[in-house]
Amino acid sequence: MKRWFLYACLLLLFCGPVMWAQDKWDQALDRYERICEESLRLRALVVKGQTVPSHELTALITELTTLRNELRSAEGRMTRAQRDRFRQIRNLYSAEVPVQRTLQLAIPAVISIPNPFLLRVPPSALNVRKPLRWTQLPKPATQFGITVFCGLPEGSLGLMASLLKGSWGGYLKASSTLSNPAVNGLCNSDGTAPSGGYVWTSGAARLSRLSVSAGALWQAFPYAQIYAGAGYGIRRQLWEEASGEWLEVKDLSAHSLAVEAGVQVTLGHFLLLAGASTIGFRNISADLGLGWRF
Repeated sequence: MKRWFLYACLLLLFCGPVMWAQDKWDQALDRYERICEESLRLRALVVKGQTVPSHELTALITELTTLRNELRSAEGRMTRAQRDRFRQIRNLYSAEVPVQRTLQLAIPAVISIPNPFLLRVPPSALNVRKPLRWTQLPKPATQFGITVFCGLPEGSLGLMASLLKGSWGGYLKASSTLSNPAVNGLCNSDGTAPSGGYVWTSGAARLSRLSVSAGALWQAFPYAQIYAGAGYGIRRQLWEEASGEWLEVKDLSAHSLAVEAGVQVTLGHFLLLAGASTIGFRNISADLGLGWRF
């Protein structure tokens, strides 16, 4: 049941930003259309021989600059309906305002009227067959990330929270197999009991793992961070006794220092994690994960 709960949380984690991004594109198109309409209105004033009010021109340029800055960090792709709407606005503006020279005659030469058509949009919206480059996203001063990962071969699930400011940061990490049966006793891998004698097993075996760690994060490459840290971990090799009770295999288990290292790759707002960890230096586990950068 706990695993299904984590899977549902992961689904919400990635579906939510997609729906939010689509709503942002609708708002951007509304503002883009208003800017075009305001540009046409100012042009009509110039054609009639009237002077363009300086405060209206300043407001138009400010609104356009703000929209451009927001779209530089926009995520996601437009839907087909949004692309159609963008082309309609663009075609209307291009047909009504073939050049900008007419409007520029009414204002000082030091001020230029930006063309709303130059607003940045994803290549898919302009039907340009060019992949969207994840590297175009600006890097915020502080980056916060949440990553869900799986540990192999134990099959554990974990969560990693990271914070990066500039080139350095830190993280907290925890993982568990979610299924940790109660242990009734100890035995050795040769079948002997610590108190002497032998134990009889049913042949069933399990691996149980629980670890908590923290460490440092370093922006070693433009789009990748290296992490390394330590903490405390428990890795138990369990054998089932013939009576149905679980025994911990003492020489194959570890309750000790946990050490880990790996790399976290940034693709836009997505995070890809790959690393390795060990508990007591008796084994090596691989960590593979997917996350989101805020």
